[in-house]
Amino acid sequence: MVRKGGPAKRCEDGRECGLIKISGYQLFAITFLFQLGTTVIFGFASGVGRDAWIVTLMSAAIGILLIRLYVSLMKMNEGLTLVEWYPRQFGKWIGLPIAWLYPLLFLFDAGRIVGDLRDLIPTTLLPTTPPLVVTVLFLLVVVYGLYLGLENLSRVGEFLVPVIFLLFAIEIAMLAFSRIIEPKYVKPLLWEGWGPVLDAVFPEGITQTYGETIAFAMIWTSVNRPERIWRHTLLATLLSSLVFLVFDLLSITIFGGVLYERSVYPYFTLTGMVNIGGFITNV
Repeated sequence: MVRKGGPAKRCEDGRECGLIKISGYQLFAITFLFQLGTTVIFGFASGVGRDAWIVTLMSAAIGILLIRLYVSLMKMNEGLTLVEWYPRQFGKWIGLPIAWLYPLLFLFDAGRIVGDLRDLIPTTLLPTTPPLVVTVLFLLVVVYGLYLGLENLSRVGEFLVPVIFLLFAIEIAMLAFSRIIEPKYVKPLLWEGWGPVLDAVFPEGITQTYGETIAFAMIWTSVNRPERIWRHTLLATLLSSLVFLVFDLLSITIFGGVLYERSVYPYFTLTGMVNIGGFITNV
C-alpha cells in the first residue's frame, strides 16, 4: 500500500519519523520499575517468614525461564504485539476472544496496584486523608501518563532508576550502620519444610512479578533494536530479583521470621528502624 503524499520521511537512524520508539535502556528502566511495583513495599513472599529469600531465588529462576518463553514467542510473531499473536496463530474466531482477555488482565492489575496504594498511604503517611482522595489522585496521574504516551513515560523511567538505586543504597547503608542486623535470625532454614516454600513459589511467586511481564509484549514492537530486548529484559529481571533478595534478607535479619511474616508493609517499615547513634532515627 502506498502512502499518500509520497514516501515516508526518514530520521537519521533510518526509521520512519513519527513512529514511537524507545531505547534499550528505557526498556530496561520501565521493566525494572514495573517488576518492583508495589512488591517493594509489601515484601516478596513475606508470608513464609524466614524462608522468604529461598522463595525469591526459586521464583526468580523459574520466572526468568518464563520471560525467556515470552521473548521467544515474540520472535515467532515478529512485528506483532501480544494481542495480535493469537489471531495470527489461531485465526480470528479463536484468536480474537483470547486476545480480548488480556486487556481485562491489565485492567485488573492496574486496579489492584491503585488499590494497594489507596490502602498504604492513609495507613502510613497521611492517616487523615480519605482513601478516595488518594485513589482519584493516582488515577489522574495514570491518565496523564497515558496522555503523554510511551516515549515520555520511558524518559521518566530513565530518570527514576538511578534515583531509586541511590535511595536503596542510602537505606541499606543506614540500616547497616544502625547495627540492628542479626544474621542468626535466618536460621533455622526450612523450619516448616519445603511445603510452605513451594506453595509460595507456585503460582504466586512466579506470576506476581515475572508472569506479569507479559504486558511488555504490547510494547516490545516499539523498541528501536529488537535484537536486544532479551538482554535488557533479563538485566532488569536480575536486578529486581536482587532487590527483593536483599530486602528479604534485611527484613528477616532485622525483624526475625515471625515479625516479618506478620508485618503488612515490611519493606516500608524497614526505613523506620534506622537508628544511628540516636541522632538519625525514624527516617
